[in-house]
Amino acid sequence: DLPTEAQWEYAARARGHFLVFPTNDGYYREDVNVPSPETRRKAGHIGFVYPIGQYPPNPIGLYDLASNGREWMNDWFSETTYREPNRKNPTGPKSGKDKVVRGLDVGDKDSAMSMYRDSRRPILRPLKLPGHEPFEPSYLIYTFRCAVQSPTPVR
Repeated sequence: DLPTEAQWEYAARARGHFLVFPTNDGYYREDVNVPSPETRRKAGHIGFVYPIGQYPPNPIGLYDLASNGREWMNDWFSETTYREPNRKNPTGPKSGKDKVVRGLDVGDKDSAMSMYRDSRRPILRPLKLPGHEPFEPSYLIYTFRCAVQSPTPVR
């Protein structure tokens, strides 16, 4: 399944530690642990998405949490999720229009921070614009990763 926002953040923070950037060392260092815009351009990676594993993983072995596009979360978005009483492993509202997205937005290093959160409306049907044929939406910066429930609790 898609990870919940809480699962993603726990993984990005290497089991919940405070890491500003979910990289191998907690810093955002272009062409050391994340690609620079110039490196992406030269490699032809349109939309800032590039092959996984080109840079070191975070301390628990996950790659590219800080630098490979926006990642869809399973949770519906609410601005008040982290202000509600159940702040430990919150899951957001039961339904909604926008899903939570986490991770790097095109050219915006701030969105690569482990605490940055945003929302986007998933489009489930072809778009129809006046004067154009219907077309499938293209989200070149939107990615996803899967979460698997561990048979034993992770400590």
